Amino acid sequence: MRSRLRGVWRRVFALAWPVMAEQTLRTLMRTVDVVVTAAISPAAVVAVGLADLYARFPLRIGL
Repeated sequence: MRSRLRGVWRRVFALAWPVMAEQTLRTLMRTVDVVVTAAISPAAVVAVGLADLYARFPLRIGL
């Protein structure tokens, strides 16, 4: 039973790692956007945050 479960999890991870990597890089990209725009002004940080919300909204509907 345990070896079968381990095999299933290995297969799940093998299929899921590209999505996990993509989401991690997307989050890192947004974090870098906020850090870079923080050097400009607080209004720029708000603008990036709102743009991110509007960009993710169609994605969530599509999923």
